Amino acid sequence: MLSSQVSAFTNPIEYQEAIRAADVTVVPTDRGDFRAELTRVDFHRLWMQRFVESAPVVKFTALHRQRSIIVFLTEPNQPDIHHGGVEVSPDDIAVYRLGASVHHRTSAPCRFGSMSLAPDDLARISYVLVGRELAAPLDTFRMRQTPHLLVRLRLLHAAAGRVAANTPDVLRHLETSRSLEESLIQALIRCLTGGERLEADRRFRNHKGVMTRLEDFLGTHPDRPLYLSEICAAANTSEHTVRICCQEHLGMGPVRYLWLRRMHLARRALNQANSWDATVTSIAMAHGFWELGRFSVAYRGLFGETPVATLRRPADEAPASRDSRPLPVFCIVERSEAPIMWASVPLQGRLMAFAASNKARRKRLHVTRSADEIMKTPDAARWIAFNRRPVVRDPAPETLPSGSRSSASKRLVEMLVGA
Repeated sequence: MLSSQVSAFTNPIEYQEAIRAADVTVVPTDRGDFRAELTRVDFHRLWMQRFVESAPVVKFTALHRQRSIIVFLTEPNQPDIHHGGVEVSPDDIAVYRLGASVHHRTSAPCRFGSMSLAPDDLARISYVLVGRELAAPLDTFRMRQTPHLLVRLRLLHAAAGRVAANTPDVLRHLETSRSLEESLIQALIRCLTGGERLEADRRFRNHKGVMTRLEDFLGTHPDRPLYLSEICAAANTSEHTVRICCQEHLGMGPVRYLWLRRMHLARRALNQANSWDATVTSIAMAHGFWELGRFSVAYRGLFGETPVATLRRPADEAPASRDSRPLPVFCIVERSEAPIMWASVPLQGRLMAFAASNKARRKRLHVTRSADEIMKTPDAARWIAFNRRPVVRDPAPETLPSGSRSSASKRLVEMLVGA
């Protein structure tokens, strides 16, 4: 089924869960805020994704066996990226075997893309276009591309991304989407048949097996801290070999990688915790940080805020993805009698929804008699700004459901005080 979506993220966990055709773990490796944008276009046979990441990351990707996938840098003037410990330059594409597991590492902000076909579609279409079937590879490899073929692939991939972001209605037209899909598939097949295959040596394949066992062990213990002795035992190899493999695939030693993983687990726990029930001390110690002063300093250096600030941040201020399609967004307002079109909800209706979504915080709001004054409270202002919709200050009573017009302000105040 044809679909497209553009989403923006500041939470690595939300970002990794949105990626198609793979199970991904994202660990930002640099200090400061992490931001990413993901563009997805699913044609009838071809799936494509475009990624923009604001900071260096290490990703572990376990691909699904149902798709044959390639990855390439979408802009030429970028630093090399590392796939499975091997440098992939802007002149290369990475071709993955079915169900491959691989580490993907960047050293700077990065823009890259992926394309995938079902193996049967790849074989059938390649036979029609070039006279021979392209089977899914038995191992992951790089291909050094002929410049004009890669330029065409990038141009078409970028064009599809712009259409998804700016004019997604165009993709709903059957012939237009089919024409764009056919052009992308042809460019993909030409790259797979017109480039030079670059094989990795046996040492890299052996080290990739060590890293796969290491990540499998991490994946079976996603919510607890792990230590070097444990992962050496799980990978069935020596500490020396683990250090070499981690440096090749992750760009850092295993102790640093495990520390970053624990810091991100702690941040996720702080984001999800209730500030009334949990404490920074309990969460830090649950993730293996027993020197709380050092933890706080390191946390602030890595994430740009204190652990207390993360714990106290309301859930409604967490970043959310945005859909690129210009379709109406609907919100069911508590106690209302019908769905309300969000873009046309007047001020009172917006604040009623705000109160309904913040039950745990109602009694901390400053309640006033005037809806305009309620709008000026920091909580209400942040919530409405977060939704990125223009505030309709005109009451426009005809836009409210029947029966709610005369009592909108009264019910709003009742909900704000938890009545």
